[in-house]
Amino acid sequence: MSRKATNVVAYLTLIGLIIALLLGDRAACRFHLNQALTLCVCSLVLSVVSQILAVIPVLGWLLLIVVQILYLVLLVLTIVGIINAAQDVEKPLPIVGGIQLLR
Repeated sequence: MSRKATNVVAYLTLIGLIIALLLGDRAACRFHLNQALTLCVCSLVLSVVSQILAVIPVLGWLLLIVVQILYLVLLVLTIVGIINAAQDVEKPLPIVGGIQLLR
């Protein structure tokens, strides 16, 4: 896979991230692979938190609104990441861009 294709595929889904890690040019695409992995981990954490909050009657339901807003923020960050990857720009994402998961 080419560098741009690897970068874009990494952001699409968890399966896309795995494909990009296994088949793509990992050394050249480390930046976008790290950004995509960070977004994926944040999404998984939000999913667990939302499942826990769903059990709490009234307060949990109100906090689920905040979790849904955070999901929208992750969606916007993913779109920004895809645009940066398609343009081959290594610009860190706002909020989660400083987190290094891959070395």
